[in-house]
Amino acid sequence: MKVICYRCGGGENPENTILGIEHCLRVNPEWPIEMDLRLTKDGEVVLFHDANTKRITGEDFKLADLTLSELRTLNVGHTFRLDDEYLFRDSPLRAPTLIEVVKKFPKAEFVLDIHSPNPLIISKVISIIEASPIDQPPTIVSANDKIISEFKIRKPGWKYSAASKEAKKLIYSSFVFLDFLFPLQSDYLMIPQTYGSIRVLTSRVVNHVLKRKRAIWAWIHEGEKVKTVETLEQALSLYNQGVEAVFTDYPKKLFEELK
Repeated sequence: MKVICYRCGGGENPENTILGIEHCLRVNPEWPIEMDLRLTKDGEVVLFHDANTKRITGEDFKLADLTLSELRTLNVGHTFRLDDEYLFRDSPLRAPTLIEVVKKFPKAEFVLDIHSPNPLIISKVISIIEASPIDQPPTIVSANDKIISEFKIRKPGWKYSAASKEAKKLIYSSFVFLDFLFPLQSDYLMIPQTYGSIRVLTSRVVNHVLKRKRAIWAWIHEGEKVKTVETLEQALSLYNQGVEAVFTDYPKKLFEELK
């Protein structure tokens, strides 16, 4: 079973950090590592999920309004809490750039989730990957259909997850048995088991994707909060439905159970 470290294992270390990547690779160097990418004001590709910095750093700024040097005055470990203890308030962490990550971890497998709507990020990411020493190209993910479409034109040999429009057409059409009209064009369908109160990972969706020799990567729940796979029972449940890979915030915990 393939396991993907979601946000660099953000349940066990601060998300989207070098520390988190190192932890994931210690747990299992063969597991892909998912990270979120945005652009700073001065055009640097950084690991960061939200458009605003407050949830992660405790300070309220729009990330796109900050230069890299300004962003690095903020502690991306500020709000991380483990066992009711804020571990990084006195030892702050800085947001890494994609360049730093690919240079430091050339043998890792990456899943890059593009959160910036700025199309400039496409050229930036491609240039960084092409100039890097990494062993294999990343899988590209984005909810933004235009971003994924342009990536596919520029780098047709890379792997892609379905963006929002493609995924929604497939899922919604399956409810009225018209999914045969919307075959999955991307390499992967990344999908939660449930979205809000609706179960979206149905046997029909799974069969539709597998019949077209594509793969499903899944997690437990999407809504106000994201819930990834944390236990062996959850992982096996998804695997037995036909899911190829699962996302986890807790790589060490899940690895121990899988052993």
